[in-house]
Amino acid sequence: MNVIGRAKLGAPSPQARLLIAIVSFIIGAAVVAAASSAGNASPTVDRDIIQHCTGCDFSHVDWRNADLHGLVFTGDDFAGADLRNADLHGASFVGDNLSHVKFDGADLSGVSFVGADLDGATFEGAKTGGIRASGVRVTQSLLTGMNARDLLSACEGCDLQNLDLHGRDLHGITLAGANLENVDLRNANLSGARLEGADLVGARLDGADLTGAHLNGCNFSKTVFRSLHANGAEFAGSDLHTADFSGFDLRGFNAPGSDLKGIDLHDRDLSNAHLEGSDLVDANLSGARFINAYLGAADARGADLTNADLTGSELCAMNESTPDLSRRIQCIDLDNAHVRGTVFHSVTTCNEDRTNDCRPATSSELQLILKGSLQ
Repeated sequence: MNVIGRAKLGAPSPQARLLIAIVSFIIGAAVVAAASSAGNASPTVDRDIIQHCTGCDFSHVDWRNADLHGLVFTGDDFAGADLRNADLHGASFVGDNLSHVKFDGADLSGVSFVGADLDGATFEGAKTGGIRASGVRVTQSLLTGMNARDLLSACEGCDLQNLDLHGRDLHGITLAGANLENVDLRNANLSGARLEGADLVGARLDGADLTGAHLNGCNFSKTVFRSLHANGAEFAGSDLHTADFSGFDLRGFNAPGSDLKGIDLHDRDLSNAHLEGSDLVDANLSGARFINAYLGAADARGADLTNADLTGSELCAMNESTPDLSRRIQCIDLDNAHVRGTVFHSVTTCNEDRTNDCRPATSSELQLILKGSLQ
C-alpha cells in the first residue's frame, strides 16, 4: 500500500487532488491521534502505514518515546513535531520538513538526512553517532547540544556557509562538495578530512591542522592559510590564485594542476613542491626556491622567475594519458617569463622512449625549454 500526500503526479484533476488531500489528512490525522492519545508513554505507531506514507502531514505530532527505528520518511512535514527520546536509529529522512522538531534524547544512531530541512531542530542529549547527511543546511544553532563531528562526519554537499567551527575537532570528516564559504576553521583539526570539491571562498584556516587532508578540486579564493600544518595535504586541481599563503610552509606543497595564476610567492621556499600542470601565468616567483620541485607541463608564461633557484627540479614530465605520442613529454612553458639570474642547475627532463625515465637535461634541451623566455 502506498499513501501519497500533497504530491503532484502528472497533472491530476481537481477531483484527484481533493481525494489525495482527503486521504493524506485522514491517515495523518489518524496517526497523530493515535500517537497523541499515548501521552508520555511509548505510543503505538502503525509502522506499515508510516513506511508507505509519502508527503504526509505529521506536523506537531507527539511521538515521544516512539519506536520508529529503520523507517524511511520521504517528503513528509514534521514541522514542530515532538520526537524526544524516540528510537530512530537507522531511520532515513529524505526531503522532509524537520524544522523545529525536538530530537532531544532520541536515538539517532546511523540516521540519514538527505535534503532535509533541519532549521531550528534541537538535539540536546541525543545519540548522534554515525549520522549521515547530504545536501543539508547546517546552522550554528543546529550544532548546539550535539557533537559537531557526529553531524559533519559524513555531510557531503551540505551548506555550512558562515559557520563558526574554530578550534573544533573535525579530523577525518567528509564534506565533499560542501559549501564552506566564509567558515571560520581557525585552529580546527581537519587532519585526514575529505573536502574534495568543497567551496572554501573566504574561509579562515589560520592555525588549522590539515595534515593528510584531501582538498583536491576545491575553491580557495580569498582563503586564509596562515600558520597552519599541512604535511601530506592534497590540493590538486584547486583554485588557489587569490589565497593568502603568508606563514604557510610551502615545502612539499602538493597542488598539481592547480590555478595559481598571478599569485605572489616571491622569496618563498617551494622545495619538493608538486606543481605539474599548474597555471603559473604572470605569477611572481622571483627569488623563490624550487629545489627538486616538479614543474613539468606547468604554464609559467609571463611569470617572474628572476633569481629563482630551480636546482634539481623536473621541468618536463611524461603524460601517459595523451594518445598523441608527440606530446607525451610536456615541459614547463616559459614563454615571456623573466629568468634573469635564475638557477637551472641539474634540472631534469624525461626520455620519450621509457615511461617515467627522467634524467638530467642536456644544455640543448634546456635551451629549447628556455626558448621564448626573457633572459
